[in-house]
Amino acid sequence: MDRLEAAAREGYDRLIGLELPDVAVDGCLTKAPCGGEVSGPNPTDRGKLGIKRSTLVDAGGLPLGVVSAPANRHDSPLLAPTLDLLKDLGPLPESTCVHLDAGYDSSVTRMLLAERGLQGAIAHKGVPAPIQATKRWPVERTHARPNNFFKLARCTERRQIVADFYIALANTVVLVRRLLRRARSFTAGTPDPAAGSDLLAHSLSLSPGKLFEPRARAHNGASQGRCGCGQLYRPG
Repeated sequence: MDRLEAAAREGYDRLIGLELPDVAVDGCLTKAPCGGEVSGPNPTDRGKLGIKRSTLVDAGGLPLGVVSAPANRHDSPLLAPTLDLLKDLGPLPESTCVHLDAGYDSSVTRMLLAERGLQGAIAHKGVPAPIQATKRWPVERTHARPNNFFKLARCTERRQIVADFYIALANTVVLVRRLLRRARSFTAGTPDPAAGSDLLAHSLSLSPGKLFEPRARAHNGASQGRCGCGQLYRPG
């Protein structure tokens, strides 16, 4: 699944382009009622078991990678392995700025960014900083998208490799959906309605006929589908 996620991200970068001058990192907490290798007591949920996803996104909110950890891990120690995911994206712009919240406000974080040649825009502890006034807000939106998959909002998998599989699957769906919308905008007004799907399939080096599966129709008329875990979800 990691290779499929990488293929979707590479296809988006080739067709649209990732916005790497500004990236953001933040952690997201979800439930893990069955425990497991990557679960821990959630300090924001009365100590119930949960999972933390340290997520890296570009300026447009595209997921660039996720590091899973127990819910009781602080965000700051997860920053280094999360930033290491940038190596898989190839050469970065000359000046890449990492946007972080006040949980990362420390000299350790600044040294970590300096060692990697990255700039930092870090919110200061105790100083109100409306999220709308920063470039960090896309990562908050990205947290919500995988949580639309019930399998991730309430993960019952005990093995980390399986939990990471579903995280990669959700990221792949998010990437392909965004790529499809952008591909359609490039082919808007063309006489061939399938041109957008053909362009998308070409960017992913996939067969257009195997790119998408038919969606089920719910009783209320809303379009629904099924994710890899068999749970129903509503397209974003």
